[in-house]
Amino acid sequence: MRYDVIKIDDDTFVVKVIDKKAHNNTQRDYFTEIATLIITRDDFNLENNIGSASVVRNRMPTTFNGHVLVKCQQHRDSLD
Repeated sequence: MRYDVIKIDDDTFVVKVIDKKAHNNTQRDYFTEIATLIITRDDFNLENNIGSASVVRNRMPTTFNGHVLVKCQQHRDSLD
């Protein structure tokens, strides 16, 4: 499984999830896009209550760039 991250702008990432498959009768491999994840800063802010004045935290949320990795890992975990 491969995750290709494409930065559209500072607030948007597109992640292409690609799986490598082997052909039955040949030695050639081919790649199949199995999902596309769109990760936005607005979704990150909503999930982490960023900007809310009434939030008390016992830990700081990850950065937006780190959130992209978290979303990739969550997708990977959902495939098992």
